[in-house]
Amino acid sequence: MPALVGVVCAVEPLIAPTWKPNLGCDDVNDNGSADAGDLWNTTHIVINEIKPTGIAEVSTTNEINVYPNPFSSRTTFTLGNEVSNALLSLYDLSGREVEHVNFSGKEVNLERGTLTSGIYFYTITTENESIKTGKIVVQ
Repeated sequence: MPALVGVVCAVEPLIAPTWKPNLGCDDVNDNGSADAGDLWNTTHIVINEIKPTGIAEVSTTNEINVYPNPFSSRTTFTLGNEVSNALLSLYDLSGREVEHVNFSGKEVNLERGTLTSGIYFYTITTENESIKTGKIVVQ
């Protein structure tokens, strides 16, 4: 049996794509054929179904819960994994940093302090690597 090498010019569900060795899609006519001199060792394959070969594991590294959100006096950020020497930075809608908190562990609290009501964006970083970004609302 010849090896299956070439270019698939069109793939539609449950049809037989034609593999044409040493041909490009522009060598094939509108009806899916090529000149007789170009067709050699053509093999037809029928694809009946696709079976998964594995399942990717879900990482909890970037998992984070922020509660309550929206908040009025204090909110808590809980990470999926412990971190050390991390930084929680808070930005207003214009992109200006308005608050930052250094922390280690799986949890950090953010006090409202002088934050005015509105929408803020947060970034949690460690060793110049962004762990998570998101949005919080101050009531």
